[in-house]
Amino acid sequence: MPGRKITLALAIACVLLLSIKLPGLAAKGIPGSSEFGFGGQIHLAGINLTEALNTAGNLHLDWIAIDLAWNEYQPKPDQPPNLGLIDQVMQIASQQQLAVLVRLTNPPAWALTPKGPDSQRTAKWIVSLAQRYPGTLMAVEIYPGANTRAGWGAPVDPKSYYSLVSTVRNQLQAAKMPVIVVAGGLVPLGSSAAPGDMTDTAFLESFYQAAGKDQISVISLQINDPTGAPLAPSTNNEPRVLRRYEDLRQVMVKYQQGNNLLWITRLCPPSGKINPEDLKYTDASQQADWLTQAYSQIRSQLYIGVAIMGNINQPAANSPQFSLIQGTSSGYHPFYKSFRNQIAASRTFMSTPTGKSKNGIVIKKQVTANRP
Repeated sequence: MPGRKITLALAIACVLLLSIKLPGLAAKGIPGSSEFGFGGQIHLAGINLTEALNTAGNLHLDWIAIDLAWNEYQPKPDQPPNLGLIDQVMQIASQQQLAVLVRLTNPPAWALTPKGPDSQRTAKWIVSLAQRYPGTLMAVEIYPGANTRAGWGAPVDPKSYYSLVSTVRNQLQAAKMPVIVVAGGLVPLGSSAAPGDMTDTAFLESFYQAAGKDQISVISLQINDPTGAPLAPSTNNEPRVLRRYEDLRQVMVKYQQGNNLLWITRLCPPSGKINPEDLKYTDASQQADWLTQAYSQIRSQLYIGVAIMGNINQPAANSPQFSLIQGTSSGYHPFYKSFRNQIAASRTFMSTPTGKSKNGIVIKKQVTANRP
């Protein structure tokens, strides 16, 4: 009889453990997941921050992305970082069951070397963030725009970047923090490429050559300001199109990285600055159509795990950038309805929602700072 009681107790304990929903374990679009992850970028110093977080929850987004300019939060190495605002955002994200991607940018001067950001100091900073926000901080994109001098902070160096990515990943593993390291944040370059920049495909080739047989689980691409319709093909003369992801995929396959994922960590419609024919996309309804087609197209690519829409809120008042929440009137962009419908359709066969509506959340204090 005692043996039966012990067996029964163990069985009950196993059932209870299996029924517990641990934060972050259900994140979509990660390595090993067959589901696509919808996301949106939130600007911490932008307008309508509270409403942006509410909107992410009400849409049932899988991810939110925030830019964290390291030099603003810890300008001196002996100065404790001021993370009060981020603490609040992370707490709300946890309540909303939103996985968070931190896009680490702008290392402070004390963490820079002539070849770029210091690997050990970067790794230590990321590990400290992972330990501060366990189960909510699910992924870190390391210095997005790594193929540009502006993103890397020095002349582009794929070998040094790989060394940094490897160091960060190893130290996260040593600290037993299951945070996904997202590499690259690659930017397709056109005629505006600056000295010291490198094309995204050339950078990725050199990065994989430095990595050797090491499998890099997630490479990321930014579609900051594309040109053309979503179906427009990438060419040597004009790589700044949505389908640039196909060219990066070819490089991944070439270097035996085909089982790994590509994330689009910033997705915006054309601004009209590249080609006069794109000026039609300054119309909100045209933007909505472009994004609707873009998301449908992206989701059909099984190697793309996550696509982060930029932006949920505007980075500043009267910003010309696309955003889901428009201006200070709290009106929504026409894409809101289509975005909501696409997310809902992807959740049709799910019994448990990834996010949940949390009305009335409030950010107590916002830090006003100029972010790049």
